[in-house]
Amino acid sequence: MILAVAVAFALDLAVELRTDPTKLSLAQVGVEHLYARRYPEAQRHFEDLRTRYPTSGIGPLGLAILYQERNFEHEDLRYAAPYEKARDACRAQVAEGMAIPGDEAFESFVLAAVLGLDAIDLLRRESWLAALARAYDGMHMLERTKAAAPRFVDPLLGDGIFYYWRTLVARRSPLIPNFQDRRAEALGLMQRVEAEGAFLGPGASLALAYAWLEEGRPELALAQTDRLARRYPGNVLNQVSRYEILLAAQRYDEALGVVLALDAGVVPRVHFHRGVAYGRLGRWSEAAEAYESFLRADAPTGDRRAQAAYRAGDAWLRVGRRDRAEVLLVEAAGLGHRPARDRLKKLDSP
Repeated sequence: MILAVAVAFALDLAVELRTDPTKLSLAQVGVEHLYARRYPEAQRHFEDLRTRYPTSGIGPLGLAILYQERNFEHEDLRYAAPYEKARDACRAQVAEGMAIPGDEAFESFVLAAVLGLDAIDLLRRESWLAALARAYDGMHMLERTKAAAPRFVDPLLGDGIFYYWRTLVARRSPLIPNFQDRRAEALGLMQRVEAEGAFLGPGASLALAYAWLEEGRPELALAQTDRLARRYPGNVLNQVSRYEILLAAQRYDEALGVVLALDAGVVPRVHFHRGVAYGRLGRWSEAAEAYESFLRADAPTGDRRAQAAYRAGDAWLRVGRRDRAEVLLVEAAGLGHRPARDRLKKLDSP
């Protein structure tokens, strides 16, 4: 019965998009692998789609999303090279497909997706203007998709995210002019995709969680993560999102419980999160040990290492472990961390 419903859904969507229903069904299977964090299966599936549909872009797009999901889990750019390779392959495949008549709606949607993904990557690198330009390109592609397939709901998530975050980015960067505040409209669009989307419903739930947090409504944000957790209990991004929302809501015991449940072998950054939660609870010895575990497990460099070393040193100072604290503060100061240098000067003062 479930299979029959899924096939019927794909057939109806294929009629609206005027494309191959088998391709849509296989794309949905791949998306489910990503949401459920079945990475090996997702890797094999999208590699197969890359050769099975060589002018569609769906195989490389799935791989690009996978690598970005891994980057988000680790909160760094360790998968930047394979992501960029998959991103470029997706754009090349779609360009080849667009030279062939037909399938315009789906091709535009795939291209919009990879452009939007790249805009998010540029935001993480704090390349604000480049991110906005890439987002505008993606929005142009979404307009083409909506014109060709007006009943296809998923493109509305792009509108919702764009309208919402454009307002916030403009407020944070003096280089970007202020725009009309369309956040209420954007939230409504995300909610519609959450309820009706073919591919992006769970993605809309996660986008809504962060939007509600920005709106100062943590209970609504947590409700989004609850829904996702019931459907995809192994999704690490959702669990980290829940931790961040609880932390912002000053529900520190609950936040600690979330990160203690995460597998540090899968996500080394979780040690850092545990340190933050322990610190908010005033459990400084445990906070220091968590930060030191992060320094050992994740082997961070640069600013990340400096920040963790400083936090560990500060925590050890609070429990009287001055010798160990000084070692860590000296390391952080050597990496250019100004608060660590200031802290050392105070320690040296009579």
